[in-house]
Amino acid sequence: MKKFTALPVLALLCACTSDRPAAELAFVDVAPLNGNFQVTFQSNVQFFELFSKNRRQRPEASDVHVLLEMTCQVFEYRPNRFSGGVTYYLYDQPTGMMREIWRAGVSGKDDRLPFAEPRPLLTRLDNGYQFDWTGAYPGSAPGEIYDLHNRFTRKQEGQESILDCTNVAPGATLDPEDQSTCEGAYLQRVGGWVRTVALVVSLLAIGGGAAHAASTPTPVDQHYLAARRIDVPGTLVLGRAYADRDGEHVLVLTRKTGPSPSAPSSGRAEYYALLAALYTRGADGAWRQSWTIRDVNDCPGLDSDARFFADEVTFTDIDKDGQLEVTVAYRMFCGGGIEPATLKVILRQGERKLAIRGQQAIRFPRQTFGGEQTHDAALLAPRNAAFKRHLDAVWKKVVIDGRR
Repeated sequence: MKKFTALPVLALLCACTSDRPAAELAFVDVAPLNGNFQVTFQSNVQFFELFSKNRRQRPEASDVHVLLEMTCQVFEYRPNRFSGGVTYYLYDQPTGMMREIWRAGVSGKDDRLPFAEPRPLLTRLDNGYQFDWTGAYPGSAPGEIYDLHNRFTRKQEGQESILDCTNVAPGATLDPEDQSTCEGAYLQRVGGWVRTVALVVSLLAIGGGAAHAASTPTPVDQHYLAARRIDVPGTLVLGRAYADRDGEHVLVLTRKTGPSPSAPSSGRAEYYALLAALYTRGADGAWRQSWTIRDVNDCPGLDSDARFFADEVTFTDIDKDGQLEVTVAYRMFCGGGIEPATLKVILRQGERKLAIRGQQAIRFPRQTFGGEQTHDAALLAPRNAAFKRHLDAVWKKVVIDGRR
């Protein structure tokens, strides 16, 4: 771990190399120090430097915020595939949040780094910041001008303080397409760590297969998904973005409810459609489904329900091959009284699919019933013992029916 006493504006350089694993950078702490900021970083590789001087115009900064510039030099992450980019982050001390406000990337071997011109500036508001930027993105068509007007406002969500973004450009609505200008990544504090989301995009698959290290999955919302044209049928239950040896991915869990097709005028929610889908970004930038888990509970006239255990979704690399396994658990109930719900715990890793299926257990003071389970035959093979231990552990967390 290293500590740096920084000027109000920091420039962060990622010197990416082809013999390194995928890099992770964490901001452990950002604290005021004599009118500046002391920033503590932690990284799994020594790939970064801090400039002690501004290389260009001096943006605004204050005792409660700082603007960081991250540059990733163009590097070859796969044979004849190149990536580089520039990202600007806003750190807000009252919320402890750091949000991306501007980003551009390049993919040519000899491309110059796409610095923002003009350089981003912020105006302080009573409860946040205003970001107004008019300019041409590097590589855009001649005469194509972008006009950004995003307002970052401190907001309380439950016990958490966040820095919320809204597109306040003239004529903008709350429609996800209008709000896609707020899609920027943010750094989420986990334990004592604040991990960079943008590095998931710009530093994936460094090493060309020689060494693999996956990124930490990061929450994403409907604005993020809409900006990438990722469909959300029904209600978004969970969204997570991450990267592994195969590229950038987004896991989306959705739940759709309505009347049963056999009783459309019942007015009751008796039909439930659950969908878990993994989207992967292609070489053309488009997001496509890599795999799906679909299940339907059509239960007219009876008590019914279906839902994911969102808190128990896991991302693991059990076999240490650099390709993450995703495990999803969910329950479905259709009955007329106290009956066990159907329970499934499913692991996906590319084409691999392993599962435990059975029932939840219902406990009474002197009796427990339900809880039966069946393992896929492949799970019982010695080569899959580690996967079985993992799925058994997830099963134990969700098997007890919490109904009273």
